[in-house]
Amino acid sequence: MFKSKYKSIISDIDGTLTPIVLNALPTDKVTRSIKKAVSQGLIFSLASGRPFSLVKYLVDHLGNIGPCIVD
Repeated sequence: MFKSKYKSIISDIDGTLTPIVLNALPTDKVTRSIKKAVSQGLIFSLASGRPFSLVKYLVDHLGNIGPCIVD
């Protein structure tokens, strides 16, 4: 089980999770870490000023993540 005092993480996308480039992905290391944490029970969500149509590629890449906060 994921051992943390945190139950969820909400991450901004541009400049935080990814470089500020359209359709950029997080590094392989970050992607693996997110997927591992989610598989162990952590809720991982994305937050962005982008509309969902411009965030969907990242949701698809990361897989089973929590709700997204989008414009």
